[in-house]
Amino acid sequence: MDSIKMCNMMCGTGDTSKYLDLSLLLIRLSVAATFIFHGLQKIQSPDQFLGFFASLGFGAMMFYLVAYIELIGGIALALGIFTRLVGGLFAVILLVAISTVHLKAGFNSMAGGFEFQLLLLVCSIAIALVGPGKMSVMLPCHKDRMMNK
Repeated sequence: MDSIKMCNMMCGTGDTSKYLDLSLLLIRLSVAATFIFHGLQKIQSPDQFLGFFASLGFGAMMFYLVAYIELIGGIALALGIFTRLVGGLFAVILLVAISTVHLKAGFNSMAGGFEFQLLLLVCSIAIALVGPGKMSVMLPCHKDRMMNK
């Protein structure tokens, strides 16, 4: 291996486009798993969460809307369908969670801060902007993706 190739490999430069779709898949799956977990928690134990939502000024309808967006959206995100919509919905949920619950506790997630939610927010925005990548379930509306790439 010549020194330029070695330097490119060590410094992270060179052609990395072949890893883009794998990277998007890994981000999608990790964000999806997180939201599926939290959505299931809410749906399986609604009494535990309804009071908390009420204490924030949100009603039962908002609770169920968030719970099912998290669960169904997480499944859709894992499959790579409706990713831009789901990423946007997750971003809204996270902005509300940060502003109403976590911001006052500061950055440190160990103290109830917004560190973890910020990471999920940024990943959700990235997913909404970029889409699923090639490693996803293909819907008829996605046919153009295959022809353009």
